[in-house]
Amino acid sequence: MKSKLIYTTLFALTLAIAGCDENEVMPSYEKVGTSTSTIVNIILPPDDDPVTPLELFPVTVTYVNPSVDPLQSVELFMQIGADDFVSVESWNVTSEPKDQLISHTVELEAPETIGTKVTFEVVLTSGKDYEQRKRASLDVKAP
Repeated sequence: MKSKLIYTTLFALTLAIAGCDENEVMPSYEKVGTSTSTIVNIILPPDDDPVTPLELFPVTVTYVNPSVDPLQSVELFMQIGADDFVSVESWNVTSEPKDQLISHTVELEAPETIGTKVTFEVVLTSGKDYEQRKRASLDVKAP
């Protein structure tokens, strides 16, 4: 019994030593830039109040302008169906208060085709290399 224990221990020790191969050196990485990050929301009409063709509806953009990396601009884009994104509204936010919730509301008209998907994108830029983006969408429904 004692010899079985010795052989088992030697076998386990051999496996442990053989399993400790030297790891390959990881390739170095290159930092390409930094991005801004803050709280941002796109508020659209709720699902229980569907948007119908040619109806005016509100789109509200809320965000916090951080004091550690103040925002320079906020831009709202809209995409109807598979078309390209088109700029709807742009705000210069350099003079807005810091570390507070800020809100902008825009009234837009829904497309006339039922079932069309409308996608909104907010782009926040600051002094960092890359901007922050947020998307939300809704579908135009029958009245």
